[in-house]
Amino acid sequence: MTTRYHPFSWLLVLVGISCAQHENGHVTTEAPPLNSADALEYRYQLQALVNANQQDRQRIMQLFREYGFRSAQADTANSWLMHHDSLHLHQFRELERRYGWPLAA
Repeated sequence: MTTRYHPFSWLLVLVGISCAQHENGHVTTEAPPLNSADALEYRYQLQALVNANQQDRQRIMQLFREYGFRSAQADTANSWLMHHDSLHLHQFRELERRYGWPLAA
């Protein structure tokens, strides 16, 4: 059985919603059992991703307010944000590979 995730599933996890859809269409929120130390580390790392994500967006909004949404600075900032989002996605995928699909806390 293969598990598929919506391309933006990691965003849902960052706001506390999780799901995976298997080939048969069944949606599950099961994750492998973690010992308490692993679970604590996993939560810590997920929260660090959430914090980084929010800080990036606050920086971008500050720049938008200063220069406008249609400025050259905004275009550069959007490229920067997409790059940072891809780095965060990579980090999330590594966490998922190591710990399994996270459950909403």
